[in-house]
Amino acid sequence: MRTLTRQELFEAAWDRPLTKVAAELGVTSTALRKTCDRHLIPVPRRGYWAAVASGKVFRRPKLKPVKDGRLEQILIRGATPAMTAAMAIRKARKAPPAKDTPQDPPLEEAAPAAPQREVLHVVVPTRLKSPHRLIAAWIDGDRRMRESWGRLGGREVSEQEAFINGRRQLLLDALFKVLEQRGHKVEADQWLSYQGQLRIDRQGLDFTLLPRVTYRREPLTAAELADPTYGNGRRRYRQIREENGELELVVKDTFGTKGAWHDDGEQLLELRLGEVVLGIEDLGQAAAAVQARRSEEERVRREAEHRRAELESQRRRDANQWRRLRELAQRDEEVQRVRRFMVTVRARAEAEGGLDEEMLAWLSWADAWIAAWDPLTNGAGQLMQRVKQVGERDYRD
Repeated sequence: MRTLTRQELFEAAWDRPLTKVAAELGVTSTALRKTCDRHLIPVPRRGYWAAVASGKVFRRPKLKPVKDGRLEQILIRGATPAMTAAMAIRKARKAPPAKDTPQDPPLEEAAPAAPQREVLHVVVPTRLKSPHRLIAAWIDGDRRMRESWGRLGGREVSEQEAFINGRRQLLLDALFKVLEQRGHKVEADQWLSYQGQLRIDRQGLDFTLLPRVTYRREPLTAAELADPTYGNGRRRYRQIREENGELELVVKDTFGTKGAWHDDGEQLLELRLGEVVLGIEDLGQAAAAVQARRSEEERVRREAEHRRAELESQRRRDANQWRRLRELAQRDEEVQRVRRFMVTVRARAEAEGGLDEEMLAWLSWADAWIAAWDPLTNGAGQLMQRVKQVGERDYRD
């Protein structure tokens, strides 16, 4: 720790670079520059000492006096041992790591190998010999639909559509059978032969198996560009929808997670069906985990809501019991006041000689009402029970 005057620090800052002055004082140059700013001490700008070294001469400014006398004394706290150690650690972390020769880890410290993922091979038949029940129902529905189209003069199914339908039936037949063999459930629409639902870990996964659709942009013609009504004058191209015969299987869970597998240039879906089955099971397990997490969050929320409701019910019940207790206290004050008044009445009647049978009967009637109205007639225990019996709904206002 060191104490300087404004003049001494000003002279030091203009005699040598601020970094050297800061090193002498045991602080950083940034901290010293901030100290100079707080004490209104001008310091050289960046590049000043480089310009001086090149031969340039600058006029040194004057140190202006300050009105606040507390700024004349400057207390410089140098770096403590802990600060010095921290700076050394930061410097070591910034240094580039040493290039050591890589060595194999000891056998006992070697990381365990990651478990290999199951490899599932699914063979897709080339012919449907014993189709799955859903596939058989779809085939029968397609046959009846084609027969009705023929009677009504509808369009014929193209060769490409027939080929795609055949591939779809073979793929779904193999997929359904493998999933059911692995303990899962398959549900599907009776009339739509390209979509349904898979039950994986009690989670419903919706699937569709449709021809893959791609889009390409085609520039508009000169006549279309010149027509202001075409495309509202803003679009410079049109979207062309194309189907190249590739199939795409899309599986979605109820939370929006999606998995998609399609034909590519190297492998068809028939060769990737094992991968598809494992991917579907992963989606089901992930959906089950999300469902379990959400169920737990809902349970925690309901328990918290139940606790809040119980606390609110207890609060209202306590407020009503306190209200009843105050009412009983007011009744006790009224009873005591009436009782004192009746003592005065009895004494006046005796003094006046009017304590006849009629007066005695009336005094007995008043005493009976006082006893009935007195909250402590049956003792403190009965009073406590009367207060504790008050519930949260006894007062509506």
